[in-house]
Amino acid sequence: MRAEALHRADLQGHQKFAQPLEVLSRLQDVSVFDVAGQDNTRWRAVSVLIHGNEPSGFYAMCRYWHSAVIPAVNLRFIVASVSAAKTAKWFSQRYIEGERDLNRCFALDDNQADTLRAQRIVKAIREVTPECVVDLHNTSGQGPAFAVALQKDLATRKLAGLWSDYLIHTGLRLGSLMEQEFDCPTLTIECGGSDDAKSHQIAYQGICRLAISETLDECAFPAQVLSHPMRVELRPGMSLSYANQRQHLTDVCILQQVTQYNYDGVEQGDLLGWINGADLSVFRVRDEMGNDLHLDLFTLDNNQVRFNQSLHIFMATTSVKAATEDCLFYCVKK
Repeated sequence: MRAEALHRADLQGHQKFAQPLEVLSRLQDVSVFDVAGQDNTRWRAVSVLIHGNEPSGFYAMCRYWHSAVIPAVNLRFIVASVSAAKTAKWFSQRYIEGERDLNRCFALDDNQADTLRAQRIVKAIREVTPECVVDLHNTSGQGPAFAVALQKDLATRKLAGLWSDYLIHTGLRLGSLMEQEFDCPTLTIECGGSDDAKSHQIAYQGICRLAISETLDECAFPAQVLSHPMRVELRPGMSLSYANQRQHLTDVCILQQVTQYNYDGVEQGDLLGWINGADLSVFRVRDEMGNDLHLDLFTLDNNQVRFNQSLHIFMATTSVKAATEDCLFYCVKK
């Protein structure tokens, strides 16, 4: 793991980190960069590129370096999935083919490359005993920014408020970095779509706010809490398409404009899509207790799948790969 310390004098007029692609080209694996703060006894940790196709945090980190803003305390930036980010078209692969999703490997204990990478990231965070840990991501579809955390105390809500108006308080366990015990406020920030300039700006502004805050209590607008998210998945082996009208060649067809639900939510009776030759068991809706609630969430009428209740929707995507390998979306009752 390569570490490089950036001191105050280094940041003045420093051009080395001006171009994100140039930075990435020089990295080989998990890389750690430290920025010295005015108070060098305290640390805050920021993880970027856990997924190789989610670059907003990485862009924001490079832009922050170039801004010459001196942080109030030391910052440790951890660049996680360098190889995945540089595979094929840069920033196009979530993880390397043949490996597992890195953000599902933090609870594992084996000797595979992705697990060892996760362990190195955790070690890099713990060795500085940070007062907060923030993991910056992009959503797989277009949508507003939001935070996710296992806690909903005021400190976590204020930390989330540096990036977003909403904090999803979750008990779902997936093996993510956010679930590790660092004895400090720890959260994931979903900055919005990976190809949206607004997402990059949200990531950057949040880093700047975090950097200049003398304490973590300075956020005047703590994030609003939404509790008890549900994870909506397609059962293994089901084929999927996206369209504005029923497609007969796949088991499930989801409405092409489903990402609009990320902004507006859904009301009872709204259309999700269509099912061919099957029933609602093609879906699995997992709550925090592991219960499958697909019959509570959806209703089927003449092959049309409609929502059975009013919901906030998060991370709905039109990527077949993301939807089948990870999930269709998350939701919270209104």
